[in-house]
Amino acid sequence: MNRLNQQAKKIALLGARGLTSFSASAPLASNRVVAALQQQSLPVQQIIYRSCSTEDDAENHSLSEVLANELAIERADQLDLKVEQEFLDIEKIISSQFKIESDTGKGITTLTREEGDEKVVVEFDCQDEMNGDEDEIDYDAAFERENARQMSSGEFPDENHDSEQAEVDTIGIHFTTTVTKATGVLKFDCVATQQLSIKHVNFIPEGSDPNGIDNYGGPLFSDLDPDLQEKFLEYLEARGIDTDMCYYILKYSREKEHHEYMNWLEQLCKFTH
Repeated sequence: MNRLNQQAKKIALLGARGLTSFSASAPLASNRVVAALQQQSLPVQQIIYRSCSTEDDAENHSLSEVLANELAIERADQLDLKVEQEFLDIEKIISSQFKIESDTGKGITTLTREEGDEKVVVEFDCQDEMNGDEDEIDYDAAFERENARQMSSGEFPDENHDSEQAEVDTIGIHFTTTVTKATGVLKFDCVATQQLSIKHVNFIPEGSDPNGIDNYGGPLFSDLDPDLQEKFLEYLEARGIDTDMCYYILKYSREKEHHEYMNWLEQLCKFTH
């Protein structure tokens, strides 16, 4: 059940909030986070089939029985889950700025805010996870931006930026941010990791189809001039799309995925009963 291994990695990443701040001036996660990730990654042979003690036991049970057993385990696990106060605090701030819509049975979550002549929409799928092997994001540049911010605030940058740290940083959730005005739509393709990462910036003029396949998608964000990259990041941060939003997306996606998995099990239990 690779799902559990992925959850362990998410838990380790989200646990970083207890070890290091996610504010713009904070260092990246410490090596203790990497150690936690490694410790919580379970051997595959232990998680392939946890509902029954042996493979023979599994063969002696019906699908509905195994589903019911899995659901019971998930419910028991849920009782042990504790919601961090920091998440509750950030959720309170974000919910005061955005209208949050998330329906059971759907993986998509939408956050909307309107201010003046602008409408800002953030959308993500709890299962749209990023894998460092699949996505080309300039983490070295992101790390350099973080160090520059720390130095400007009088802090010392973290010099322990190694391959293990990079592995933690490549756990994330894809999301889009659109800023709509009368003259068009500015669309950002982003990734929520420990910090905000932008992949593309696309402008859709008024009257054009936002989903049109002939729209120019914009250059790779990492190919833009560093000063321009920084200004785009500041543009989003001014609209509430910052490191706290990234943390919220990561944490909420984990909770949402668990909620949807339990709902999926419940529906299958009813169907196969």
